[in-house]
Amino acid sequence: MTDLGTAEHVLIALMGTSLILLSHILGRRGVFRFPTAVTLAFSGVLALVWQAPTLVDIPENLQLPFEVSELLFFAAISIALTLYALEVFVDQARSLARASETLARQAAELARAGAVRQMAAIVQSSNDAIFGRDVDKRVLNWNPAAEALFGYTEEEMVGTTSDMLVPDDLIEESHEINAAALEGRPTQNLETIRRKKDGTLVDVSLTVSAIRDGTGNVIGTSVIARDITEQKRVDELRRLALLDELTGLNNRRGFMLLAEHQATLVKREQKDMALLFIDLNNLKTINDSFGHKEGDRAIADTAAVLRQTFRESDILARVGGDEFCVLLSGDKRLDVDTPLGRLNTNVELHNAQGTRPYRLSLSVGRAMYDPSEPVGIEDLMRQADMLMYQAKHAKQNRPRVLVGDDDVAIRSDAEKLFADNYEIITAQNGEEVIRRATLERPDLILLDFSLPDLIGTDVARRLRQAPSTNPIPIIMMSANGDGSNELEALRSGADDYIKKPIDSDAVRVRMDNLMRRVIRR
Repeated sequence: MTDLGTAEHVLIALMGTSLILLSHILGRRGVFRFPTAVTLAFSGVLALVWQAPTLVDIPENLQLPFEVSELLFFAAISIALTLYALEVFVDQARSLARASETLARQAAELARAGAVRQMAAIVQSSNDAIFGRDVDKRVLNWNPAAEALFGYTEEEMVGTTSDMLVPDDLIEESHEINAAALEGRPTQNLETIRRKKDGTLVDVSLTVSAIRDGTGNVIGTSVIARDITEQKRVDELRRLALLDELTGLNNRRGFMLLAEHQATLVKREQKDMALLFIDLNNLKTINDSFGHKEGDRAIADTAAVLRQTFRESDILARVGGDEFCVLLSGDKRLDVDTPLGRLNTNVELHNAQGTRPYRLSLSVGRAMYDPSEPVGIEDLMRQADMLMYQAKHAKQNRPRVLVGDDDVAIRSDAEKLFADNYEIITAQNGEEVIRRATLERPDLILLDFSLPDLIGTDVARRLRQAPSTNPIPIIMMSANGDGSNELEALRSGADDYIKKPIDSDAVRVRMDNLMRRVIRR
């Protein structure tokens, strides 16, 4: 061992003892953490072990060699200092991390505050009325656009319920919108009406959604109201520019816009399309006999029948005074006959109601569109119009027979039996027979002897008294087989008499003979 003096030995022993005490004190006070304090105390023990053989009588076999004791002592001291340095570094790093976290939190708060200020600025400068409400619909804030739209200042509105803006008949709707928003179901761009401070009503588009606090709980609703009065006025003007005012159908301009678009789709998808040109017959006669107001009703009735007949996807229009167009499209082998049959049925059902002093009669022409050889809508209209006039001319050239009978089966049978050679007109009572005979001047009348309002003989006498209907041949029909009705019928002015059930071939011969006789006269 190195030869040290007694004083040095004592100092080293005291140093060891001091290190042990110091590690204990500093560890208790938290200056050193557990590893550092233990290592420092171990250093003190090594110092005592290093010097113990010089101070205490220890057997030689238990004495630690000097070099080992010295080495262990300094190693322990180095480890203790290193651990302490690490503790200091870690503490500083943690302090820096806490400082960085604090700075980040402050930056986020500043950003949120900036966003809030920016949002507030947007709300304040928005052209839309924006205001917030609590769960009881009391107004919490009110931007300048809301004041401009509704006429109330912020001081007047804050703290009051927004129901003061709602017309009485829309209060229930307002409650439902608010309840839905509180349940997390927002209302987007609902067109409705609100009341201004001066009592006038304004068309608005409403968006209502929930306001939530930091924990996600709903604490109220936000309302965005946009004045759409001008937009609705423009939309209405645009609608009126494309719609026929009397019928509500598309006008010619509206029809052309929609039809051209449909033609483009049909051409691209290689589908079939058909255009029907429909004319309301006898409109001039209706106007002359009953006035233009009744003529307008006939036009409106025709539009209603067309709506009832055709699909929503079909394009309907009134393109002239008494002219209508229908554009149908579909897959290959487009069925046009079915809707045309339905149109005839609906016209007859309308006429059977007897609500007008005339009957609707339509002439129809159809033009088919071939996507492999496309033509313009104007060309299709011209084709269908030409075919419609051919159908009208053919109908006008056929003899017209008025069948007056209250039995719907008789009227229906007459239409089936004679429609190939005659245009059949029907009436279900005596007054209607007289009115239709006067209005439409048929070529012949098949008249039932027993009508619900007038006896057939009375109808015949009145027809013979009027110059306009006097020349029309009349064939009286009766189920009575005793012969008395036949004499009365002939005396009242009937030209012929047949018994029911009728023989269609015999009736046809009688009809033809009577009409030829009238022509010869």
